[in-house]
Amino acid sequence: MSFTGKPLSSRRLSTLTTPCPHDLDALLETVTKQVQKKARGMKAPLACIEAVRASTMPYNQGIKRESELMATLFNSDQARALQYSFFAQRTAGKWTLPSGAQWIDCKPRDIQSVAVIGVCLLDQGLFRTIDITNGLVGVVSVEDFSLVLPLMFLSLAPSSAAL
Repeated sequence: MSFTGKPLSSRRLSTLTTPCPHDLDALLETVTKQVQKKARGMKAPLACIEAVRASTMPYNQGIKRESELMATLFNSDQARALQYSFFAQRTAGKWTLPSGAQWIDCKPRDIQSVAVIGVCLLDQGLFRTIDITNGLVGVVSVEDFSLVLPLMFLSLAPSSAAL
């Protein structure tokens, strides 16, 4: 099939009209409310919904609106924070000490004992994880949780051989 010498305007997708559901605004409002609950404080998911809403506009207006949304996101503090986090995670495991020791040629040592500072719910999860590996746990409470600490040990008591 040859298209030489034939006009391409009929094949250009930007000139075609697309069917739009009659209740699109209500649907997008429902989705927006759900996303606001799940992605609290995040800008990008809401901008994606706005980009979908812009797809109902004429092509040139929709592209312009999408470009505005993306420019806003690219220049936001959240974008910089996510980029920093991405590159920090990639380099976090690649370390070098002043003595010359590097991440690539060091061997891990066995954990002999562990100390947990604090007794919040997250620390209870640490206790359980350490208990599974039969680690020796030392606890330092920097808060006044005199009632919580015994409960933590009671919750560990049936399975704890190390304590």
